[in-house]
Amino acid sequence: MQSLAAGLGDLTATLQTYAASPGNDALGLAALGKAKQLVGRLHDASASVQTVRDQADADIAASVERVNGLLADFDAVETTILKDIKSGADVTESLDRRDAILSSLSEEIGIRALARADGSTLLTTESGAVLFDREPRPVAFKSAGTLAAGAPGASVFVDGIDVTSSASPMRITSGKIAGAVEVRDGTAVAYQAQIDEIARGLIVVFRESDMRSPASLPDAPGLFTYPGAPAMPGVAVQPGLAGLVAVSATVDPEQGGDTALLRDGGIADPSEPAYRSNPSAAAGFSDRIRDLIAKVSDAQAFAPEAELGTPASLSGYAEASVAWISAGRQSASEAAEQQGVVRDRTSAALSNATGVNLDDEMSRLLDLEHAYQASAKLIATIDNLYQMLFQAVSA
Repeated sequence: MQSLAAGLGDLTATLQTYAASPGNDALGLAALGKAKQLVGRLHDASASVQTVRDQADADIAASVERVNGLLADFDAVETTILKDIKSGADVTESLDRRDAILSSLSEEIGIRALARADGSTLLTTESGAVLFDREPRPVAFKSAGTLAAGAPGASVFVDGIDVTSSASPMRITSGKIAGAVEVRDGTAVAYQAQIDEIARGLIVVFRESDMRSPASLPDAPGLFTYPGAPAMPGVAVQPGLAGLVAVSATVDPEQGGDTALLRDGGIADPSEPAYRSNPSAAAGFSDRIRDLIAKVSDAQAFAPEAELGTPASLSGYAEASVAWISAGRQSASEAAEQQGVVRDRTSAALSNATGVNLDDEMSRLLDLEHAYQASAKLIATIDNLYQMLFQAVSA
């Protein structure tokens, strides 16, 4: 299984072989092929992140619909319970149905249930937004369908209150909705920023400079280019760049280019001699290739919002990105396993207990239940992200 870091390593190794025999056109074509493969992996990784984000957005919509349905069911059961309490009828079956609804509801969104003296229940989110008070409160969400790279999705509103955006004072942190939002607007966006920064780093490393002294022309994209060429990308995340980066046509024979420019320079503008490192096109010239290899290991600045250390070498940054998503998956798995043990023990204690207030115990169980469900959903989605990304960059 190949990662972006491994793809960059393959390109570097092929360039080293080419530097040893710079007159060998076949080696130049091999290096070009590795560059194309790396670009293809970046495109696939960016598309996979987009797929995961769109799926998370759809999952939020489905979960919100389920919450509204469960609140309607809760309303019906609550009405029956209150009616039977007044008439003195047995409410055991209705209470069991109510508890089952609460359990299902807690899977979708973190809740708190407050039992009143008259037998009615106040339901709020863990953050305090009212879900049910004598009647269901509307939970609203409008799916974007397709999300723009790096842009956050729409918020979920409970009774008109935003409960999912980072700016919300009543943000929920557990349940499937919170887990899907975290992946859609957190994990996936951060990883998209990382691969966008890897794409930008490639453009920076393989850029071309005015070889004259003093230089008068600005640096320009070389082997790797993007729609903003001939200008160089700034030191900031450019959302979606990983899906836009390309191998320059001027060095690709399939597009009418000349592979020898990888050795000689002039990819940015073949008609401009200032960008050529080997103006005589000497077959034994390898200085430019060796310089490119060295720059892969040189430190450069990366945008801090991508959540990785900076400055770093391009190769080190790509490796850190692989480690970052692996660590996130492991951390979520360990947290869910621990919470699962606590939940199971509490559930067993509740089943075996006698002489306790079952409403209080159920409330405590639900607190643990929704915390577990949040982590479980987060793990499943991060695992899906992890698998899709690394399948996308497989050789």
